[in-house]
Amino acid sequence: MNEFSTCFPVGRPATQSNFIQLLISWLDGVKASKVLVEQSLTEIYDDDILLKSKDGAETLRIKNVNGAEHSALGMQHEILDNEGRIWRTECVLTHRDKAWAHIRGQCVIADVGAIFQRPKKPFLIKMMLKDGWASIDGDHIIDDKPHRITSDEVDLASRIISGMENGLLPKIYLSRDDDNQLGLNADKLAFDLGGLAHVFVEPDRSFSIDLMEVTNGKNPYGGTVGICLPGRGIIRKFYKRSDADHQASTTNSMIDFIVQYHASISRPYAMDWRALQEAQSRELRKGIEGKLRDIRASDGHEVDTYIAAFDAEMSTKDARILELENALSDALSADATQITSGIGIIPAELSSVIGRQLYDGEVSDRIRRALNFYICDEKINKSKREHHLIQRLLDASQFSGRSLGLVNEIKSACRDVNEMPKRMGAIFSRLGFARSEEGKHLKFTPPVEFGGIDVAVLPKTSSDHRAGLNQASDIIDSFSLKDLHKD
Repeated sequence: MNEFSTCFPVGRPATQSNFIQLLISWLDGVKASKVLVEQSLTEIYDDDILLKSKDGAETLRIKNVNGAEHSALGMQHEILDNEGRIWRTECVLTHRDKAWAHIRGQCVIADVGAIFQRPKKPFLIKMMLKDGWASIDGDHIIDDKPHRITSDEVDLASRIISGMENGLLPKIYLSRDDDNQLGLNADKLAFDLGGLAHVFVEPDRSFSIDLMEVTNGKNPYGGTVGICLPGRGIIRKFYKRSDADHQASTTNSMIDFIVQYHASISRPYAMDWRALQEAQSRELRKGIEGKLRDIRASDGHEVDTYIAAFDAEMSTKDARILELENALSDALSADATQITSGIGIIPAELSSVIGRQLYDGEVSDRIRRALNFYICDEKINKSKREHHLIQRLLDASQFSGRSLGLVNEIKSACRDVNEMPKRMGAIFSRLGFARSEEGKHLKFTPPVEFGGIDVAVLPKTSSDHRAGLNQASDIIDSFSLKDLHKD
């Protein structure tokens, strides 16, 4: 994967002055950077700054936008290395009800012979944590040091394991073994994941036993490390081994998982660089439209034609962006399958043989759910051996949790009834549904592999604001996704 990203709340008021000071301090630490001292191109406006180095290998862009609902300030820095790779770093600060920082690092291949290198965590994140930019996520300070749980915080640990603890960042839980030792170096892990996840450290082994009773045995124990996601709880466990190579491999796998998570989730509350560009374009358009209205009296028809053409062009671009976002989501899901392999009850290879899935892990989730029903139904005559083996199989596996992602995607697509046909239609198309029209309705027919799923019908237009919610509920029921993410 060529991206490293994260998002976290910030507490320091972001002005153009202190933001530029942060960037200057950061660029001073980039050895190859010359853009601040040797420039061949300089464009400075109230809302846009562009600097380009004399050799053309480095650019720095700074943009800001002030709208009625939000304001944002961001930068994009690109520098070409000697191997033909462009290293791109983006940082956008968004102000709505709260302030958020979205940071992304990318490696872009510029030359055909260049060798890709996975981007590391931008040092800019470390600087922001050190300089006090980060705020509180839920009830916990965003830091690059571990949170050490005390012996009377069993409820806190239980909320972390269940996914009910406040906050948007993932949480890493480190348990103690019988010798009260940890499976990984907590300080190094927290340093590596600062700004990406919280690291929580169990106080002692007896605490783990108490927690086991509260969580019904779902907590990591015996030196095991668990990754817990907001609203989903523990999603991955890494078991303790003493050799150093395994510890390093485990740490890298955890970082990969967290990076993948940040890259694959939607953040409507925080802009990235592309969203900042779009917001700036919208504000510019509003200003142009205002000026055009002033001259409408002289040639109103021509102005209306221009605005209509502009709107049509923007709609086409929006549709293309949505299409690319869906393609990216598919690619990220494919990568996530490799990272999370082993969580499900059957391997991904066997799932692909069985047939097409609504999401990666669907077959495994449904088999696991069926086994749960089977083992809990006392009316079914089963041997002790069967019960034991099935229970062991359930204990050794987990729901993928991806059904919840599809549920949220459907709800989001149906929230605006005017946009629902386009957004929900894009989801159906991505899943392979065939589209047709019947009067005032759009009809989406599932492929043969999706047996048991009904044909979906969407209205082209609707005046009922509740129609979107009802439509989302009907689709979720048709897909049989309700409660498919939990025991």
